[in-house]
Amino acid sequence: MYAEVAIDPLPRLFHYRLPDSMESALLQLGSRLLVPFGTRVEIAYFVRWIDRTDIQGIKDVLAILDTTSPLPPPLIKLLQWISDYYLAPIGAVMKTAFPLKSQYKVVRKVQITEAGNEKCWKVTPPKQAKQRLSQPELQALSPPLPLNPDQKKAYIEIVAAIEKSGFFSFLLHGVTGSGKTEVYLQVIQKALERNKRAIVLVPEIGLTPQLVARFRNRFGNQIAVLHSRLTPKERYEAWRKIKEKEVNIAIGARSALFAPMESVGVIIVDEEQDPSYKQDKSIRYHARDAAIVYAQLSGAVVVLGSATPSLESFYNGTIGKYKTLTLPHRVEDRPMPAIEIIDLREREAWVKPFLTRTLLSAIEKRLGLGEQVILFINRRGHTPSLLCGDCGQKWLCGNCSVSLTFHKREKKLICHYCGFQQSAPTDCVNCQGTRLLFLGVGTEQVEEEIKALFPSARVLRMDRDTTSKKGAHYKIVAAMEEK
Repeated sequence: MYAEVAIDPLPRLFHYRLPDSMESALLQLGSRLLVPFGTRVEIAYFVRWIDRTDIQGIKDVLAILDTTSPLPPPLIKLLQWISDYYLAPIGAVMKTAFPLKSQYKVVRKVQITEAGNEKCWKVTPPKQAKQRLSQPELQALSPPLPLNPDQKKAYIEIVAAIEKSGFFSFLLHGVTGSGKTEVYLQVIQKALERNKRAIVLVPEIGLTPQLVARFRNRFGNQIAVLHSRLTPKERYEAWRKIKEKEVNIAIGARSALFAPMESVGVIIVDEEQDPSYKQDKSIRYHARDAAIVYAQLSGAVVVLGSATPSLESFYNGTIGKYKTLTLPHRVEDRPMPAIEIIDLREREAWVKPFLTRTLLSAIEKRLGLGEQVILFINRRGHTPSLLCGDCGQKWLCGNCSVSLTFHKREKKLICHYCGFQQSAPTDCVNCQGTRLLFLGVGTEQVEEEIKALFPSARVLRMDRDTTSKKGAHYKIVAAMEEK
């Protein structure tokens, strides 16, 4: 009997022989194996058994890494669906559901005999006792907030679907500040009370310390947070806690969907319209769509939340494919923020390349009242492009053919697509002219100008450049909270 396995990132499957010393019953779909591959040893993922093969020189499996089912059956089916639907190699898809690759080595294994085993003291606590010590009783650490009539109606409908233990899809369409998160929290609480577990997907940028703190305040150590900035050790620990049922809620960006969670009762996709749910590197898939399929495979409820639903979700709600629940009012009937549109065609409106007189006046007013101001700029770096004022020479990335962004602090031109870098020039490479024009505005320039305009104000910049180090994002948010 031969094992057919997948190896990331190759699109084809490979055959290996399982030695008689290994139990074939241990292998299930998705089980990880160590196999020789050329001159290397690789992790392979078991796909199926085959009785015969025409391939010559079949090699033996070196080791079985998973002696129990590594992933819940619905998750395995989801991974197969992603592979088929998005035309992705099954090995690459399987890899996404496991922590980062560890370093394995084959060692000699010695097993104690029954006679010797009788003389051993059992010092490890039973699993049940260990779980009782590691998991406090399920209880709300902070009381639920009262729901308004619209929230309560949405809550009742979603909970009714959870209690039926079957697939159901909702579109929770609520204006900004309408209390969607509180509905999520109370729905999850009800799912946990029915011994169900929950997955919460949020855009990477939406995975803020405040959101995580709100979940922790409600559910304590019942949650595991998964995001791209975890170290391999932290990611593995979160994965292990979910698999061993030490936590019942997984919250994170796209990858949280692949948490090894059994008994999933509800999947929440917050800000479902956000483009970051669509992964366009490595395995290409849409986490929102995959979440809906996962809910179908798990017999779970999926809730898509948004103040501005995507066109396809809005249409699916219109035709009845999703049940649309609306939250038309903000909590406590708070007014919507006033929005003022400035006509930038009026030259006298400008003070700086990014700052109008109206905005400058508003900043001065809020700072004078001891309040805070947040400015959103859609480009990082100092200036998005560099141009020679004499000959028109542009500095482009040789790999991507896009403008290189000037980063003043590093004195470099950087491609924000592939990461290519070069030192910032002092003259033109084409005509040797020195009249270089830095065009456009980035976050670094805004920070520089605001500090010059308001020297007594504390100014912080939050972008990929300032939050690359671990914990930097949380420190900036904490500083804002402390004022």
